[in-house]
Amino acid sequence: MTTLLDRAFQAAQKLPSDLQDELAQQLLDDIQNELRWQETLSASAVESDILTSMALAALAEDDAAMKAIDEGKDSKPVSREAIFEILESGGVGFNSIG
Repeated sequence: MTTLLDRAFQAAQKLPSDLQDELAQQLLDDIQNELRWQETLSASAVESDILTSMALAALAEDDAAMKAIDEGKDSKPVSREAIFEILESGGVGFNSIG
């Protein structure tokens, strides 16, 4: 374990148990998501259409955020889970975003 992670755990031990559980769940979710990303990107046949879909999803999210800002509304980012669902369903076409 790195020194920084050890310090983080020591600091977390000082928090109430409900906050410790919340932090633990966030960390476990982040670890699972990171492992999924690594698996996706390390696959021997990462196809360009998957990367294109990811780029289009990011552009769509940015467009939606900018539109919301222009309209004076709060924007909600696309979750990692939603991006994985897009990838697992075979990606998205440009016309299906938005």
